[in-house]
Amino acid sequence: MTKLDVAVETAGDVALPSSPKIRERWSSRTAFYFAAIGSAVGFGNIWRFPSLVYEYGGGAFFIPYILALVFIGLPILVLEIALGQYYESGDVEVFGGIHRRLRGVGLSSIACGYMLVTYYSMLIASFLVWIVVYLCVAFGVKVTGRITYFTMGFPVVLLFIMLGRAVTLEGASEGIDQYLNTDLSVLTEKPEIWPKAVAQIFFSLSICFGIMTAYASHQPRNSPAVMNACVIAISNSAFSFVSGFAVFATLGYLSNIEDKSISELNFSGFGLVFGSFPVALGTLPGGEHWIRLFFVMLFLLGIDSAFSFLEAFLVCLQDASSVMANIKPKTTCFIITMAAWLCSTLYATDAGLFFLDTVDYYINFVMILVGFFQCFAAGWVYNFSEQIDNLGSPIVFSFIATYFGSTILACILWFSVPDASAALWAGFVGFALFFCIGMAFTLYLIKLQINAGAFGTIRTMLHDLLFRNMIDLKDDLSVVVGRIPLAWAVLIKFVIPPVLLALFSLGCAAKTSSGQTEFGHYGGYPGLPYQLLGILTVVFAGFLFFSSLIMPRLYDAFEKSESPVPTKDVTLRASATPVWRKSNETSEVTDEPADVNYTLEQTSPGEQAWTPKAPDDKAEQAVAEDVA
Repeated sequence: MTKLDVAVETAGDVALPSSPKIRERWSSRTAFYFAAIGSAVGFGNIWRFPSLVYEYGGGAFFIPYILALVFIGLPILVLEIALGQYYESGDVEVFGGIHRRLRGVGLSSIACGYMLVTYYSMLIASFLVWIVVYLCVAFGVKVTGRITYFTMGFPVVLLFIMLGRAVTLEGASEGIDQYLNTDLSVLTEKPEIWPKAVAQIFFSLSICFGIMTAYASHQPRNSPAVMNACVIAISNSAFSFVSGFAVFATLGYLSNIEDKSISELNFSGFGLVFGSFPVALGTLPGGEHWIRLFFVMLFLLGIDSAFSFLEAFLVCLQDASSVMANIKPKTTCFIITMAAWLCSTLYATDAGLFFLDTVDYYINFVMILVGFFQCFAAGWVYNFSEQIDNLGSPIVFSFIATYFGSTILACILWFSVPDASAALWAGFVGFALFFCIGMAFTLYLIKLQINAGAFGTIRTMLHDLLFRNMIDLKDDLSVVVGRIPLAWAVLIKFVIPPVLLALFSLGCAAKTSSGQTEFGHYGGYPGLPYQLLGILTVVFAGFLFFSSLIMPRLYDAFEKSESPVPTKDVTLRASATPVWRKSNETSEVTDEPADVNYTLEQTSPGEQAWTPKAPDDKAEQAVAEDVA
């Protein structure tokens, strides 16, 4: 293929496609799997998952957990891995590639992970952890991948050893029965089980932290994203289920030696693992060695997750070529590691456990918020400029206001009307009325557009309004990362965003035993400083998103100088040789320059690059026109 040298002129500071530098790769796909699964598998699997099962009706918790995994967690995981491979960038520039006003989506996700790792490390062993984390991250992903063969592989072996020992203990069967027992009443009597199941999936899969995007950016671009996501998700959930058997078998043993029922043991939260396992293992012959093995397993699981949070931040900083061009990656890694260690000292104080519990609760809201931002960006803003060009901004914004306005109204009615039965019906009726009125107005705008001479019919314009951008996203990604099913695109655009909005609202409306809202009164901790610190984490994530949306230039420093794909808010036009085409607006044949076509060209095995293809061999240059 003859390559066209394209001279471009940028409008503002918009990134144009160019041949990217060779990006560091994992040594193998197995190394990527170990690193990604190691990030996903952590305290959330061995502590949080069994704790939630213990609190919410045993096996009944599996229902919201599996639904959240299949319809929310797995699609978002596919999205993050596919975008990471497609753009070969961290979370900030991935969403900046969709639109420069969306860099705040990536910033809010890595901020969420960075805030979390500051207290996550305290569950292991503060300063020692940060030294190990630095050494695991500073030397690049090839070294990180090799390290995870041990830090991920050995805990799996230890878990099965612990499980094998636990199920042989006297009373283990009673504990396993409790684990599999199903009390379905909790699904309605404790509605907070639903947002907590989603938060558990987010924690457990390491999504909405920028981790999977960062890790996937070092994969070959044509690696099958859907298969990668399925391997990670299934492995992670399998570890959670196996951990549950080990924990509840141990609880059964404790209940037997203490002559109490499992519900009377009064273990919850951290105590379920840190209280039950050491006590039970300490009663066995050679108990001190079992306890040592247990804490080695916890340390390795924690290290994997801890350095993945920093890796997500580091990748985004390294992509910011205008800022980091003269700074060595090891120096950057040292700076962000030391900053995280200093922040983590808050949790080493006498009140550290209270701060940890409070911030951990509010981080759930941040993750749900970030998940909404990500799906909105991918499902609604991708090819947004083209959609507005084709349909007009009144039609597009009317539909967005209709879809999300009806969801917000339903949430207000669901969670503010005192009577539960009346609230349920009021929410659905409010949703239906708002949606029908909004869509009628949108159809009216479409008809006006057609009467004014717009190209198209009501059917074609509705199709473009409802489906075009999500189908474009699916098709563009599928060309590079392998086949992605249409159902995935439907979930990302139409299902996950309103569900996450509803879950966020449900979490905000949840009540404490005293009748106060949990949001702002969690755990009975005082407003100052505990609740304030937690609420500020949510406010900070929202600030990053909306400040980027309103003032995108604030974050232009994160712009990547080389990208394997054109940004979505730029149209490239060849100006040297006119190409005859028909204008949609006037139905006249014009000599307006045609769009430059970018094609993926194989540059080396497993590598591809975007190459501009001339519409005519005589074309000599191109200019960029910002249509954002």
